[in-house]
Amino acid sequence: GVNLSFFPMGFIFRHSGAFFMRRSFKGLSLYPEVFKQYIKTMVNEGYPIEFFIEGGRTRTGKLAYPKYGFLNFLLDAVDEGYNKDLVFVPISINYDRILEETSYVKEMKGREKEAESAKGMLESTRLLRRKYGKVYVKFNKPFTLKEVEALGVSKDERSVFVSEHIVKKINEVTMVTPFALTSATILLHAIKGFSRQTLLEKMRILYGFLAYVNVDMSDSLQRKINLEEIIETVLTAFLDDKIIEPLKDPGSGGMMEDFYVINEDQRPRIVFYKNSIIHYLIPISFFSLALLYLHGKNELTGGSLDAEYEQIKRVFSREFIYATCEEGAGEDREQVMLEYLKTQSIVELDGDAIRLSEGSIEVLKFFARIARDYLESYLVALQSLGSWRKDRSSKKEIIQDVRKTGIRLFHTGDVRLMESLSLPNYNNALKMLMSEGALREVATGKKSPDLEIVDREKLKDILEKVNSYLYALG
Repeated sequence: GVNLSFFPMGFIFRHSGAFFMRRSFKGLSLYPEVFKQYIKTMVNEGYPIEFFIEGGRTRTGKLAYPKYGFLNFLLDAVDEGYNKDLVFVPISINYDRILEETSYVKEMKGREKEAESAKGMLESTRLLRRKYGKVYVKFNKPFTLKEVEALGVSKDERSVFVSEHIVKKINEVTMVTPFALTSATILLHAIKGFSRQTLLEKMRILYGFLAYVNVDMSDSLQRKINLEEIIETVLTAFLDDKIIEPLKDPGSGGMMEDFYVINEDQRPRIVFYKNSIIHYLIPISFFSLALLYLHGKNELTGGSLDAEYEQIKRVFSREFIYATCEEGAGEDREQVMLEYLKTQSIVELDGDAIRLSEGSIEVLKFFARIARDYLESYLVALQSLGSWRKDRSSKKEIIQDVRKTGIRLFHTGDVRLMESLSLPNYNNALKMLMSEGALREVATGKKSPDLEIVDREKLKDILEKVNSYLYALG
């Protein structure tokens, strides 16, 4: 982005092979044509080009929905004969800890991103004195544009297919790190506090599932015996950063041994790490949620489970890009989930009938809570729109009301998790409602479009569904 071209970084980046682009081409006529020609020339010369399919850095930790602009420039270059083919190499880059924890939290709550500057860079050098652990870089198998076209993908569909395929392939090789696994366990296990022993027990459950579905894990996670040592390392780091603190004994004034409290305002700082591996956990989360919901209604059968699982996926269709097998090709993901739960004696199968084993509810709730912050974010957006009197308003005005509704619901206890107050989640909820035909975006010629409510009954139906899922979680 051109915002990073300040001195001296602009000079350094350019001499390292980087080139700059405006964040928006809106209202410009000559600039985009010159920029596109520059890209086509690079394709013609055969230069390797690194770019981020999301259009920028993730603020949430999970991969965002892809943007098509830059990709379209590359595809146009091939269509116009600047080269015969393109080779795409999906690359995953993730971290034990990131420098931007606190700034990302502020941005997710709605604060404007601070502009980069030389002064800001100098002031941030103190952050570099801290230890951030490791960076994990993994490459997936390359694929070519010609291979995509050989599948029968039309020119109109290429951008969506290629970009989503890249995201899936990045997700496939994303490393499960010690901080990601521990953060996920802390957030799923406790709203306020936890003991070291119960943290270890819950972490073994998550670890067991991830090992069962054979995902990539860091070297230190290759052996289950290392979990206690990993917990010690991560808790020490989180104690140092005041993300957690030992529980005080009100009687003696001392600290209770091996029991910790999560500082509520700090929860969103570690959500980033949970979200970096959430694509591995979402299938078992949705499956567990469907089981709990149908069990509560006494309607649990193989057929109803399949239908409810698909319904939950549809609610979050703008939040997650599901793995290929989620879309009906290759391995049957639902069968994998059932087999896993069966091996753990959580479900019992008898033909089309499915029964939950004794004591299985808490384990299913543990897995289902993976999606709780997203459910609560969508609840906030739906309640805000449900009480919106005008049929049409600017998107900016609606988002402001959604934010206020979220704060209000958090303080009344209807929303339990601080991380649910997330601007990216709210925006994705609005996109889902547009795809479902409940909302419509109306161009205004201004930077922010208007949103029009076109089906209040559908809004009400989806709100009831989200409420029922949250009720199933308890």
